[in-house]
Amino acid sequence: MSEETLGLIESMWSDGLLLKEISQRTGLSYGYLSYIMSTNRERFQYRRRRSDRKRRTKYARLVYRGKMSVSEAALEAGVHKNTIWRWVRELRYGKA
Repeated sequence: MSEETLGLIESMWSDGLLLKEISQRTGLSYGYLSYIMSTNRERFQYRRRRSDRKRRTKYARLVYRGKMSVSEAALEAGVHKNTIWRWVRELRYGKA
């Protein structure tokens, strides 16, 4: 892989594009891009999506009080339904 292509992939990654989107734009396979990123971790840092406490508490309270379904909360928050359930459990048992 050329340095130019690697630089292009790196810039797309730093702009926040998902691996799937980069794959579609470059025409490279998802698996190959995953391999490239794992072998060049100094260039492609891990990205973790962490939600702030206020946001978690907001959606957990809405679901816990029955004002919003788990599916609606997950869609609005941009997370998986199981994540919403985890937030509700944390709220219920005092960890949130």
